[in-house]
Amino acid sequence: MWLQRAVKVVANPSGYDKNVEIHISDPGKSYCSTEQNDTKTRSNGQYIYLAGCAADTGVVDIRRASDNTLIRRYT
Repeated sequence: MWLQRAVKVVANPSGYDKNVEIHISDPGKSYCSTEQNDTKTRSNGQYIYLAGCAADTGVVDIRRASDNTLIRRYT
């Protein structure tokens, strides 16, 4: 049996600059008011939108929603 598991997508995790904005709707708009540890919880099939808001490297973590374990970091 396949279980749907949620993940947390974290833009600008602690220790990194605030260069990425994360949003779950309306990708045609600019939402560049970045926050540290900006987090959205998503499940399989749900959308997430990322925007680069500064001329530098952005960092986004994918974490297990149940226990916050880091699954993967994207730069």
